[in-house]
Amino acid sequence: MSTEDLKERSEGIWTALEGVVGERNALTKLIGTVRDSVEEAEGQSEDLNVLHPIFLAVSNQERKKIQEDIESLVTYALQSVFETEDLSFHVEFVDRRNQVEADFVIESAIAGKIRRGDIVGSFGGSVSDVISTILRLVFLELLQLPGPLVLDEPGRMIRNDKMPNFGRLLKELSQRTGRQIICITHSDVLAQFGDKTFEVDQLGGVSLVVEKQ
Repeated sequence: MSTEDLKERSEGIWTALEGVVGERNALTKLIGTVRDSVEEAEGQSEDLNVLHPIFLAVSNQERKKIQEDIESLVTYALQSVFETEDLSFHVEFVDRRNQVEADFVIESAIAGKIRRGDIVGSFGGSVSDVISTILRLVFLELLQLPGPLVLDEPGRMIRNDKMPNFGRLLKELSQRTGRQIICITHSDVLAQFGDKTFEVDQLGGVSLVVEKQ
């Protein structure tokens, strides 16, 4: 995939991420409005069954939109890092033990055949590395938590020839979200994408930290 193709497609990831946060904020406000209506109704009627479908609809609407945006975001990341359009990420909500849980599923369309499976068991650690990194950032943005994203050995299962793609992805994520990403890594390739790089050595049991120029 050419650099221009990646640049053109990269806009989609930021639109998706902004959509996740925007929809979350808008629908959270809507849920608050509905709850206020419930509290007001409690003083007037004991029968609140009519309000239950409203809660359900709002919850489903919020979940569906966030689901679609996260799927787009992670799918883009996978396709960018591994330079293929054969991988796609899906979130499937299932009822277990009277509560809704989310399953993460990967689809791979190779030679016209679609293969579905769990992340690590069917597609290996490199795919898991990319997905876990993106989801950590998404959850920080959704919860609006301040501070940097700290990653310990990110992409350690990714092949060296794909590591530059992963490094570019991390840099774009940091620039677009305005969130600092701190990576602890043994990969010289990944370290090249940092705005600042510090090397840690040990001498006589003492750690020495030196900024690389």
